[in-house]
Order: sequence, then structure tokens, then C-alpha cells
Amino acid sequence: KVIFVGNSGVGKTAAVQKFCNDYFPETHVPSLVSQFYERSFELTNSSETIDIMIWDTPGRESLGLLAADAFSNSNICVVFYSFTDRASFEAVPQWVEKVKAIAVDVMIVLVENKIDLLQDGQVSSDEAQRMASQLESPLFRISVRESLNLRNLFTFIAVTLQSKFLSSLNSLPRGSDAFFVSNVDDQNATDNKGSTSNAQSGNSGNNTHCSIA
Repeated sequence: KVIFVGNSGVGKTAAVQKFCNDYFPETHVPSLVSQFYERSFELTNSSETIDIMIWDTPGRESLGLLAADAFSNSNICVVFYSFTDRASFEAVPQWVEKVKAIAVDVMIVLVENKIDLLQDGQVSSDEAQRMASQLESPLFRISVRESLNLRNLFTFIAVTLQSKFLSSLNSLPRGSDAFFVSNVDDQNATDNKGSTSNAQSGNSGNNTHCSIA
């Protein structure tokens, strides 16, 4: 389970829609409820698939209780802020605190969106790196509009969930009734249409399947 959090207008919903449907909403419409998306990946060298459940939560403070319902049992929390919105950057620690109050062991991934708007930047690279270091999280600088590093972000999410899945299998008791997965390369994930991507790849293709409920 993956949750997207961050202030309103930072590009959470646009990121999911652009990656899944190759659609970028030109007009920002604030989310009033948490929206659920699901994306399927095949595990590399295996016939098994991993379903990534993405909860896109509202960013308005007044809707915080609605967003909090989606936090429980999360594996990864992707915290968005906008390169052009200083307040959204400064709100990152508060979002992390809110999520970890409910999902203690969740992994934090920091995302800086709108990096294509260089002339409007309000957050320096050094500040972004310091924030990521403080949170002990990876940092992805992306542009949803231009699809810059967007696929890298989602592939990293898939690879990380794959690794967590395999770790959980390795923790199971071994015996005649136990099952295990071997020879799985956790550096790559293949989507359900057969294309393979590396987390460090610059490929921005969108061969995906995504459903919304």
C-alpha cells in the first residue's frame, strides 16, 4: 500500500493520472476525498504479480481527518512538495509526522515536483538534500507535466515493494509446507504488459495498467 501526501496543488493527483493514463490535468481541482488507484507489476523472473495500491489523499488541512483514514497499514509514503511553493516544502515534516503517528514503520519517499519551472523556484538543491537526509529518505526531483523522472519514481516504488514482499517471505518458517521465491532480481520490475524498467533508468514510457475505484 502506497500513500501520496502533501499540500494541495503540489501534483499528487496529476502524477498518478499522468503515469497511468498519460493525461495531465491543466486545471487544478483540489481533491476532496482520498482516491484509490491500483497498478499491477510482474515480479522479475517470476510469474507472480505485485499489486500496488495507491491512495491519493487530499492536501487541504480541513480534510486532514479524511486523509488520515488512508494512512493505516501503509508500506510507503510519498511526500510531495512543489519546487515553486515554499510553504509546501516547509510543510513536509508535518506531513511525515502525521503519517508516522498512524503508520509507524512506513518508508518515506520525498518528491520535489515542478522542476521544469526553473524561473519560479523557491527551494534550493541543498535544502532539498538536507530535508531528505533529515527524513532518511530518497529524493526524486520530477516534473509531472514533462514526465521527467516520473517513471523512475513509480519503478522505485514497485522495486521497493517487491523487496519488502520477498523479505516477508524469507521471514516465514521453513519446512515441508513452506514456500519461497528464489533467483529474483530486485533491481528491476516488469509491468503487466511486459516492458522492463530499472529504477535508475531514464525511460519515461507509460506501458501500464491502472484502475481507479
